[in-house]
Amino acid sequence: MASTTVNRNDAMVREFLAAWERRDTEHITACWAEDGVYHAIPRRPIVGRAAFREFVTHFEQVPGGRLEIHHQVASDDIVMNERTDRITFRGRQLVVPI
Repeated sequence: MASTTVNRNDAMVREFLAAWERRDTEHITACWAEDGVYHAIPRRPIVGRAAFREFVTHFEQVPGGRLEIHHQVASDDIVMNERTDRITFRGRQLVVPI
């Protein structure tokens, strides 16, 4: 039986991705730790909530996409998922396996 923390972590990541789909900057950044690090290779790491918020705001006017989770596993301190992101970027439809 999964712990309450595991269930909460699993739900938080699912809600975080749903917020990306609807471009909800407030929800996205509320999920982010003050000292969180976002590192999408090959970009440089984005460190801290304020810097991450600035990054997220660049997507507010980009059409929302679909972030389809295929598999997700959670523990007390780690959540990993396999998903496919279907997004429009600079007028092009992209399908990105994550």
